[in-house]
Amino acid sequence: MRDTKLSHEDFRKEIHKIAREILQEFTKQLFERLMLEEREMYLEENTHTKGNGYYERNLITPQGEIEGLKVPRTRDGNFRPALLLPPRQKAMIDIGELITLLFVAGVSTRKINKILETWYGIHYSPSSIARLTRVTEEEIERWRNRPLEETYLFIFVDATFLSIRRRTTTKEPVYVVMGIREDWTREILGFYVFAGGESALL
Repeated sequence: MRDTKLSHEDFRKEIHKIAREILQEFTKQLFERLMLEEREMYLEENTHTKGNGYYERNLITPQGEIEGLKVPRTRDGNFRPALLLPPRQKAMIDIGELITLLFVAGVSTRKINKILETWYGIHYSPSSIARLTRVTEEEIERWRNRPLEETYLFIFVDATFLSIRRRTTTKEPVYVVMGIREDWTREILGFYVFAGGESALL
């Protein structure tokens, strides 16, 4: 019989560990989708060339290193995703801020558009930013609508604090919900953030 007598602190560490892994994986998938869309826009403007697979690289962020990020290429070798152009090669993308802004802000198109404008700066037109915004919204909805188990043996809720930049940067609690499946494996079910007296479900 499996020993389930883990301390509260053990569960807290496990919840936070799994949550960090999920946030990094989501960020990796989002970045790869955005870069693919960037390449598609490049190919539409440069019809003489075609896509040419991808190469892998790591991306260092304040929350840790994202490994094996797939960066798309073109045959002419001239495509460079604006998302990774200097100075974004190191530590410029805060995963905590990314998640809280995307989800806590209520996943509004205006908020997402503002985030992407900050990331891409002058590299793309407003219509291209809007196109990348749609890709981001699709990735958010895909994660939020993913299938869950019908039954969980236990549900645990704990809070972690992330730095959220509004008018000023403050630490705000993010409530992480973890379920224990019938085979005793663990799964993060969602995130709750209470912002300005209101709650948002991630």
